[in-house]
Amino acid sequence: MPDFGSMDLRRWIDELRRRRVFRALVGWGLFTFAVLQVYEPAMHGLHLPDWTLTLVVLVLAAGFPATVVLAWIFDLGPGGVTRTAPPAGDGDDTPARHLGGAGLALLLLALGLLIALPTLAWHYLRKPVTASVTGAQAAARAPATPSIAVLPFADMSPQKDQEYFSDGMAEEILNTLAHVDGLRVIGRTSSFYFKGRNEDLTSISRKLAVGAILEGSVRKDANRVRVTAQLIDAADGSHLWSESYDRELTSVFQVQEEIASAVVTALRVKLLPDQAPTTRPAATSSTEAYNLVLRSRYVLAALNRDGYFKAHALLEQAAALDPAYATPHADMALTLRMMAYFAGTPTEADDLVRRALAEAEAAVRLGPELADAYSIRGLLRTLVPKDWAGAESDLRRALELSPSHPASLRRMGLLVAERGRVEEGIDYMLRSLQHDPLLPASWNWLGILQTATGRRAEARASLARALELAPESPEPRASLAQLEILDGHPDAALALVPLLNEADGLEITALAEHDRGHEEASRRALERLIAGHGHTDAQSVAEACAWRGETTQAFEWLERARHQEISGVKWDPLLARLRGDRRYAELLRRLNLPED
Repeated sequence: MPDFGSMDLRRWIDELRRRRVFRALVGWGLFTFAVLQVYEPAMHGLHLPDWTLTLVVLVLAAGFPATVVLAWIFDLGPGGVTRTAPPAGDGDDTPARHLGGAGLALLLLALGLLIALPTLAWHYLRKPVTASVTGAQAAARAPATPSIAVLPFADMSPQKDQEYFSDGMAEEILNTLAHVDGLRVIGRTSSFYFKGRNEDLTSISRKLAVGAILEGSVRKDANRVRVTAQLIDAADGSHLWSESYDRELTSVFQVQEEIASAVVTALRVKLLPDQAPTTRPAATSSTEAYNLVLRSRYVLAALNRDGYFKAHALLEQAAALDPAYATPHADMALTLRMMAYFAGTPTEADDLVRRALAEAEAAVRLGPELADAYSIRGLLRTLVPKDWAGAESDLRRALELSPSHPASLRRMGLLVAERGRVEEGIDYMLRSLQHDPLLPASWNWLGILQTATGRRAEARASLARALELAPESPEPRASLAQLEILDGHPDAALALVPLLNEADGLEITALAEHDRGHEEASRRALERLIAGHGHTDAQSVAEACAWRGETTQAFEWLERARHQEISGVKWDPLLARLRGDRRYAELLRRLNLPED
């Protein structure tokens, strides 16, 4: 072993400096930090396996000892890479001579490994940076409870014009299964994500993290319907159960219940011991009213203005055919709420939301066991009367009736976050994603709440997932642009502006130009935001004013936002500097929110 005790430590440090070893280590350290900051969110966004991150960390850590050795031997100067010259005037009495070649190599490698330890510790000892993402995905990879996805049924009708009916059949069976205690049922959005995609069941089950898949077909001809369904074990592709039903259309509800009960029975044998089938009374005796509801949901899936208005008209017809049918009223509450986004004036929007609340009240009265009715009423109570306690009570009731209802879980997450319980809100959002893992809006909201709690790397991973699922959607990009602002990257935020809608683009421009010191450009963007969108999006104006330090104007615009739709007053990072102001407490009282 080399005699380290005989070395002159100061001379060793001087020699390492002369050979620029420390500078090389700093450079490699910065490179390592940059790579890890970029790679981990990208890895989750691209669904690369976790071992790739371990490989990257090990390669980067190995770079430290390699950097030490190379920096000791070589020097980079004007003439290119050359061997480092020995120290002048030292003759044979240099630190390296005390060790010999082997000893010197060991010492340099030991130094490099010592410097690499923080990188390795970061990877192996830290709480995973993407804990929020893996919180949803870990449960998905190894579900603790039996799980199933109901894929859209194929339309086998002679004219191929019954897609709305076959979709509706699958959705109704899905809703029935969602009431089964102990069964994790994937939501409609994620289950229907694979519609029209040529993807095998093994891949689908892996992406949805389910143990069983129900698929089937519907053949509707005149007044008869033939439904074929089969339950498949996702692990090996074997059939757990299959059956066909030929019925008159008047007994379509009975067919749905028979299929759902048969699925539960098949699952019970393997996955749900002692679980009895869950039965639900038929929602309506009118086949035509039910048919109109199915058609409305089919056009509503377009998620555009025309779809909302057409769906609403169909639902009005269904409600007229069967005044005791609760579902059309619950669905009308949703369409009216979405129609409010396209209102020409704040007064018109407010009227649509109030009408929506009235429809939700009717749905609860007509269908006291309908989870959708409580769920949409819970959402609407936060908009018009700012009845947060009533809204939370409604959503808890919706989750009692349907524990795996993704929309209720998502809405509950946003509601408790509004009341100041942001971490609890994140937990609800993760639960929602367990049941609907392919819904971009939930990933976007998860990223927003993670940003609010300072979990920035996790937020980037969630927003990357939202963008992967909805590459054309401006919402996740707007959330990412705000994250760039909060992280002190105004240029990166401005680069996203061309991909945003006008209101978000103007707000981000006002924020970013302010941070760049371009006050005139920031002011012009703010003025355009006020002129074009202040009457419908006062909160964005308030955020821009607060970020620019214009506190009084920010509170004035928040007062206007109070009469529109306002969110995140207790957690929005762009409003953070307002929270020490006495006017902030007054605003919370007017919003019926608990004070900090």
